Amino acid sequence: LMEEFKRAHQKMFNGSQQKLQQSEQDQKK
Repeated sequence: LMEEFKRAHQKMFNGSQQKLQQSEQDQKK
C-alpha cells in the first residue's frame, strides 16, 4: 500500500515540476 502511495506522489511531484519549468521558460520569453 505504501509503495503505491509513493509512486502516485512521485508522479504528481514530477508533473508539478514540469509545469514549474514550463512557466519559468514562458517568463523568460
